[in-house]
Amino acid sequence: MKIGPIPIAISVFLVAVYVSVRWRRSPKVLTAMAYVSMISVSAGCLVGIWLATALRDDLSGSPDAVRHGVRATGAAGSAGTEPSSSSAPWPMFHHDLARTGLSQFDTSTNRGTLKWKFETGGAPFVAAQGPEVSSPAVGADGTIYVSSLDGLHAIDPDDGIEKWRFTGRPSTFWASSGLAPVSGLASRPRVSSPAVATDGTIYVAGGDRFYAIDTSGNEKWDRSIGVSYASPAVGIDGTIYLSTYTDKFYAMNADGSQKWMFGFKFGTDDFYLCYNSSPAGGADGTAYSLSVDGCLYALNPDGTQKWKFSTNSVAESSPAVGAGGTVYVGAEDGKLYAINPDGSQKWKFSVNNCPVDASPAVGDDGTVFIGSDDRCLYAVNSDGTQKWKFTVDAKDELYEGPYLASSPAIGADGTVYVGLGPFLYAVGNP
Repeated sequence: MKIGPIPIAISVFLVAVYVSVRWRRSPKVLTAMAYVSMISVSAGCLVGIWLATALRDDLSGSPDAVRHGVRATGAAGSAGTEPSSSSAPWPMFHHDLARTGLSQFDTSTNRGTLKWKFETGGAPFVAAQGPEVSSPAVGADGTIYVSSLDGLHAIDPDDGIEKWRFTGRPSTFWASSGLAPVSGLASRPRVSSPAVATDGTIYVAGGDRFYAIDTSGNEKWDRSIGVSYASPAVGIDGTIYLSTYTDKFYAMNADGSQKWMFGFKFGTDDFYLCYNSSPAGGADGTAYSLSVDGCLYALNPDGTQKWKFSTNSVAESSPAVGAGGTVYVGAEDGKLYAINPDGSQKWKFSVNNCPVDASPAVGDDGTVFIGSDDRCLYAVNSDGTQKWKFTVDAKDELYEGPYLASSPAIGADGTVYVGLGPFLYAVGNP
């Protein structure tokens, strides 16, 4: 309990009265000095307790400490730091649990130059399109994790050399068939994007198996969850979330045990279309999601509609949310749209009149990165003007599909990683 100056003054006063009475009864100087010493020691102890208590309150972030201009720091060493699910630069698809696609790292010095290119193995899965490479994840040490037809790859960020490859069980099929799971409608092959937990564990889905892999490429555990090529997410408490093509949504503990499972049902066509886009969450609690009607919906925390923005086209891109609340989304009409927090159009950027199925990523400086079906990665300034364009080497077109559907990831040094066909590209400053 904090001791204020008033109790101290009262205590010192009472001791002084007592000493003055004793002084009159005993004229001996030695006795007087003893009592004076007692007063000094008592007052000193009380003042010391007061100062120690005040100092303790300041360091613990009490209301008084706030008034004094001192705040307690968290584990990260800074005041008011928000907890995150991982210290990795890009731990999962679209960066975080809210699927914002917003990086905390500056990309303003990225010049759009090829640093290296990594080729995954395996024969083309769909002859007309080539194998699909997932959207990459970036671990805390900078290692890039990407899955393809032949398994999960761990790649060194400095030179693009493979550290290890995890193939899983012999029966594991790492890419979808190119057909919708229920309706059989034509679709592009799907590959699960990996997610990285705070302890470095990598989670990825492969066909009907879900794997947990350590940083050396060794399997920690796997379990059967039904067919899924969805991208898992990892919560702040370590809970792993994954949806499947068999109408189930799982929450799992870090040891692979089931926390809970939610079952849902969709109509044939709706089921095919609903899993192509992931929702995103804004800092104010607004949720953003694309629908089969080509509209971006903004929903309030209570589930009511805030606004609706139409792209006048089909849209499979997952929205990204910038630091200022601007929402970015691509569409089949060859445009990247920037939408203000009130639902009005901020600007639109034309991507060579080619469909934009990939989801955008946003750097801390406001640069937006988006891939297009013209096999180009675009960097767009926050005002909607083109910053640069990276085009794949023409000789790679024999092996790559006619589109860039892998969503970019951003590393701690501002390098952008994106997949196209069997290749993973590192684009930045060589």
